[in-house]
Amino acid sequence: MLSLVAGIILARTLGPGGRGQYALALLGPSLIVLVANLGVSNALTYHLARRTFQVDQLIGQVIPLALILGGIATAVFIVVIALFGRGLLPGVPLNLVFIAAASVPLALFFYFSLSFSQGLEKFAAFNSLYMVNAAALVVFLVPLFVLRGNVTVAVAAWSLSWIPTAGLGLLFLARWGRLNFGLDPAVSRTLLRFGIVGYASFLTTFLNFRLDTFLVNLFANASQVGFYAVAVSLAETIWYISTSATTVLTPRVAAGESTESDATTGLVSRAVVGMSFIAAIVLALVAPLLVQVLFGTAFQPSVVAVWLLLPGIVALSNARVLAGYLLGRNRQQVDLAASLAGLVVTVALDLLLIPRYGFAGAAIASSIAYATTLAVDLAWVVRHSTLTVKDLLLPTPADVRVTVRRAKGVLVELRQGRW
Repeated sequence: MLSLVAGIILARTLGPGGRGQYALALLGPSLIVLVANLGVSNALTYHLARRTFQVDQLIGQVIPLALILGGIATAVFIVVIALFGRGLLPGVPLNLVFIAAASVPLALFFYFSLSFSQGLEKFAAFNSLYMVNAAALVVFLVPLFVLRGNVTVAVAAWSLSWIPTAGLGLLFLARWGRLNFGLDPAVSRTLLRFGIVGYASFLTTFLNFRLDTFLVNLFANASQVGFYAVAVSLAETIWYISTSATTVLTPRVAAGESTESDATTGLVSRAVVGMSFIAAIVLALVAPLLVQVLFGTAFQPSVVAVWLLLPGIVALSNARVLAGYLLGRNRQQVDLAASLAGLVVTVALDLLLIPRYGFAGAAIASSIAYATTLAVDLAWVVRHSTLTVKDLLLPTPADVRVTVRRAKGVLVELRQGRW
């Protein structure tokens, strides 16, 4: 909801062109955060779940690695943008990109903190980190109501939002262990060795998600990027279902036995498919009203892109669950192959469809690419586990009963103040 509020503020105060510039300014720094990550996030989740190292040892890696990797990546990125930015991002003032790039080390620490909380199954902390980051962005965007159309203020708000999040991350690490800067080369090498495959998968997945934004600007203009950004922000809300499920599933698979993990993954996968499908139908029906009421009539063209994205969004919801399962089983190379297949489809179809159909062509390409990613992950999991396609994709009446019963249990706990 907080992210949606931020999206509404951006659309209402910046308009399609400004919203497009904002999305493009954040594109490079967001990619650099993934580049600098080097798969450490996945490695932290896996090794914490399996208790390979002491918590204090891993805390000693998190802070220095965020500063070192983030600092080097930021410096290289700034040089590249200074030399080639006008050609890569036509129509986007480079000062916007530099402002966004300043937050890379803090954003990297945020993702390390998330992985730490996930590996320890501290999900209240995990949620708090996301909530504070989203709330901080909303607060820092408030000046836009006075300085309407000022994209610089919007990008600065995004960069500033990582500061309170980093403070909260340090607080949680201090609660779970001893804050230290004891960078251990042996531990760091283990993290990087495990994470490198997941690192490549991270990058290809991000490009699968966001390369079309760059190409829409290249072949069309920033206003079309603005329409597409709004459509993506609406359609991707469905991924909160699969994200929450995968966050819990991954450490359970890493710590558990294969047979038990397969059964749990099947239940989670079917639940995610069912809920994502229902959410997609509802969103398809209300999208015209939502866009008009929340973002304004200027963004009405975004509705078509929402409809075109939804089939792929549902497909990738399931692929994200399978990616968590594969990470827990230390089979990240399979998800890398899946994301590479999706990226190839994305590039081919984007180059074919965007010049002719603009942002709508990008939405079609994304949907097909997401389905391709699911097909590759699904084929491997079915072949190398006890799970079948039916186990993973077709919800049963028993699943509905289990989901309802557990939801009621959560509501009882909330009323009792146990959360």
